[in-house]
Amino acid sequence: MEDEKKKKNKKNKRRKNTQHKTAGENANATVVNGNGMNEHEHDGDQVSELIEVQNGALQQHAAVDLNAHHRQNGAQSNSFSPGNLAEDEKQKWLQREAVLKKTIQQLQVENDSHLQKEATLEETIKQLHNEKNVHIQKEATLEDTINQLRSINDSCLLKKAIFEETVKQLENENHSHEQNKVIVVVFICKLILYILL
Repeated sequence: MEDEKKKKNKKNKRRKNTQHKTAGENANATVVNGNGMNEHEHDGDQVSELIEVQNGALQQHAAVDLNAHHRQNGAQSNSFSPGNLAEDEKQKWLQREAVLKKTIQQLQVENDSHLQKEATLEETIKQLHNEKNVHIQKEATLEDTINQLRSINDSCLLKKAIFEETVKQLENENHSHEQNKVIVVVFICKLILYILL
């Protein structure tokens, strides 16, 4: 019986020593690595570890909050105060919120600028469409005018040809009258000579 109790006590002591040693090693390993930087630190974010310590049937939970801050000379200070950690976390969230708000404002300004440019371009496109329609109308009107002038020109050419033909006919008739006139004059002259003789 006593041997069993001694063995149990030894086991409990070993278990306690191992757990305390492991917890201490975890804390030390978390706090500092080879070059003085926090291994679990990501851009200054706090690291929380939950260490479960068992003592027989009793279980304890301990939360270890670590936060590493770098000073100008590369020194490191760890703050274990929950108030400081909460304040740091709050400041980080406020900074992130401010950056996001600023980004949103910039994007809204850019969006407004793009909308304005788009409206200007749409107005320009409408004006160009109107101008294009006016030019198409003018072109159609000019084509109609050209067709009318061609018709008039063709008509004038036809009339000119008719006039030229009429002139030729009149010239021929005039020539024929001249010949007839000469014949009549010759006939009259002959008739007068015949009477006189």
